[in-house]
Amino acid sequence: MEAVKELEAPATGKHLTMSYEQWLTEFDEDAHSEWVNGEAFVFMPPLEIHQEFVTFLVELLGAYVRHLGLGKLFAAPFEVKLTPGSQSREPDILFVANEHLDR
Repeated sequence: MEAVKELEAPATGKHLTMSYEQWLTEFDEDAHSEWVNGEAFVFMPPLEIHQEFVTFLVELLGAYVRHLGLGKLFAAPFEVKLTPGSQSREPDILFVANEHLDR
């Protein structure tokens, strides 16, 4: 396994070169980070206004999705891989339509 170039406590705007496997072991699910193309991006915790807006959207969209039985709505933290072998991302809000729930 290749060595990590730089690894410190998570801080704002850090980009750390590492494998996906290293990212999985170095950062737990509570870390605000993403792995993209061989780099871990460590983000500053979201601002209060961001969280309020996301909460509002989750409540509004969640009610709509449940009322019409369209699928499921997820809020972060929730790791997403669009295709097998692709990099994962963590969106603030994720909608999965009924016809795709098996994925």
